[in-house]
Amino acid sequence: ADELGQHIAGVLDRDRVAEGVQALFEMGLLGQGLDRDAAAETGVRHRGIVDDTGYPGNRARRDARPAAPHRMPMNLKPLYLPPDGRPRCAWCAAAPGDADYLRYHDEEWGRPVADEFRLFEKLCLEGFQSGLSWRTILNKREAFRAAFAGFDYHRVAAFGPADVARLLADSGIVRHRGKIEA
Repeated sequence: ADELGQHIAGVLDRDRVAEGVQALFEMGLLGQGLDRDAAAETGVRHRGIVDDTGYPGNRARRDARPAAPHRMPMNLKPLYLPPDGRPRCAWCAAAPGDADYLRYHDEEWGRPVADEFRLFEKLCLEGFQSGLSWRTILNKREAFRAAFAGFDYHRVAAFGPADVARLLADSGIVRHRGKIEA
């Protein structure tokens, strides 16, 4: 239990999180679930137990339930273990074998962005993603960069009706007038 606490407690770094998750696999704790007492013994900060619906639910109801094998702390559920053996978030399983998707998870997802142009790019791509898979957007990312002037927000702010028409004709991006005009 102490070994688990050393790997997980207070971890902010992604690589250390991956090491901690790997330790859970090796110790046989991942997938078995941890109840409140087990979490306290390991030093893991408890954020609540979720049931198989994914909702924390009423605390009294939750505390009254016995620990079950399918329950584990929210921050450890669910995971995807691709062939490279590095545990990742379950949404990576939507594109097994897609190196770009895994690279996005490893290098970008959940990381702070300080550059204004990169932040503008992320905001725009999130808007275009609405109703679509993130994989679709990532596959079109270079076309979006070309179409939207490298996401230079000064240049994009100057776009007019001719640019909207040009973007609507660009098969490399998502051609949705509402999303383009937003």
